[in-house]
Amino acid sequence: MERKPLVRRLEDTKVERRGAVEKRVFFAPGKGSECVRFSYYCGKPGTESDLHTNKGDDCSYILQGEIKIEAGDETYFLREGDVFYMPSDLPHKASIIGDKEIKIITAHCDFCPLYMEKEKKERR
Repeated sequence: MERKPLVRRLEDTKVERRGAVEKRVFFAPGKGSECVRFSYYCGKPGTESDLHTNKGDDCSYILQGEIKIEAGDETYFLREGDVFYMPSDLPHKASIIGDKEIKIITAHCDFCPLYMEKEKKERR
């Protein structure tokens, strides 16, 4: 299959709901990318996630709003313009704070060949 650049518009992506948070996936394995999932999230103030870990490392950019991230023993207050990295194995939770809707773009490395190789070795 020929590899080439792809372009997607936010309004052309499918809306998925996680409670009060809206998620849209631009690219993912099977949707144009071989190993990275690239997503958009938005949610209203007061919304919280459960404590969780991710399958792979994430890197996110805050487009709008404020969010509190509790990771390990640390708490981070992030706002528009901040970029954050979350290791896959670190339990964390997020709370949307402030008075604006949060809008975040995230690159998920769930399908990174290095991560998948590590996971394969751990199963042996």
